[in-house]
Amino acid sequence: MLKTLSKLWLSNAVRLAKAQAAGQRMLLKSATRSTKKSCVSEKKSSVSALLPTPAKQGRRKPVADVSSLNVGGKWTRSYYLPPSASPADPARRLAYWLYVPNQFVAGQDSFPLVVMLHGCEQTAADFASGTRMNVLAAHFGFAVLYPQQVVSGHAHRCWPWYQQSLQRGGAEVASVAGAIEKVVAQRGFDRSRIYIAGLSAGAALAQIVALRHPHLIAAVCSHSGPVYGAADSRMAAFSVMQHGTRDAVRPIDQLLSEQSDFPGMPMLILHGEQDTVVRPVNALQLAWQFCQANALSTSAHEPIASGVAGESCDRFRMTDYCRDQKIVVRLCQIRHLNHAWSGGDDTFRFNVGSGPDASLMCWEFFSQHVRVA
Repeated sequence: MLKTLSKLWLSNAVRLAKAQAAGQRMLLKSATRSTKKSCVSEKKSSVSALLPTPAKQGRRKPVADVSSLNVGGKWTRSYYLPPSASPADPARRLAYWLYVPNQFVAGQDSFPLVVMLHGCEQTAADFASGTRMNVLAAHFGFAVLYPQQVVSGHAHRCWPWYQQSLQRGGAEVASVAGAIEKVVAQRGFDRSRIYIAGLSAGAALAQIVALRHPHLIAAVCSHSGPVYGAADSRMAAFSVMQHGTRDAVRPIDQLLSEQSDFPGMPMLILHGEQDTVVRPVNALQLAWQFCQANALSTSAHEPIASGVAGESCDRFRMTDYCRDQKIVVRLCQIRHLNHAWSGGDDTFRFNVGSGPDASLMCWEFFSQHVRVA
């Protein structure tokens, strides 16, 4: 998905990642009792019958026929134009696709909304097809918004999460928040149940949208995403993806100093232990950051709960950070996963059919959280 770093850099990154991971073993130390296994195969099986069987690995290409994305609902395209932009300036427009299940009736139903942010070299249709989130939306009753990066914004459709203007809440962060406000106002979705998730660069953008608009977003999921707020340039972004950061606390301290009324932000972190694009140390540091953002002690976490999703090669482990027995931050480390969406349709790039169902895990986590005004 991104350019391969030099052999020397990778060698140093591996050594540093191992050293940082070793330093956090106390954080992830297993205890005798186990937590509830919310992403084990028993829960997955309740929805697995609804999902199409992933096709065998073959030629991967963008979706041309979107008929499959209309299943049980409507798939429509529109765009959001920032108030300061000119209608004649297509580069400023944020295209998005919206999926709404057929059971939704405007003015009568109060539907949750899940925002899905694709990764580099993906389109909104690719991401919707690979994650199969529309199928879950039709079953459980929620709408899904898929913003799409324009090629003029980045040649590979990456969200430039490392840019300072974006990290301060401008650029694509402001556009995504504006698109959310637009569809909520038009459709009457439940403002207390708006959630956001992303993959890779989309995960980084999801983190920033959630942290910069905490009264709008009720919970966030980062799948294979980098640690928050540690890069300020493209080269720094590559370094963070491989090394993590030596100061994960600073960005959160700065954020909290700027938002005295920050209400907290529930976070689900999914990451493959074999990810060489965004190294697993990023997931560990994200857990520290969101524990700090939610005023949780990292030394008072629930014990690790290990599970198997289907086959032995699909093993994963979870660590939950709770308040009043409610999960606020969940870290799920997936043993054999690389840089891809877990449990997706591997016909499409950056998805693997094995592993726990990330889409289902997202919704199960999101459904436990409501943003109180």
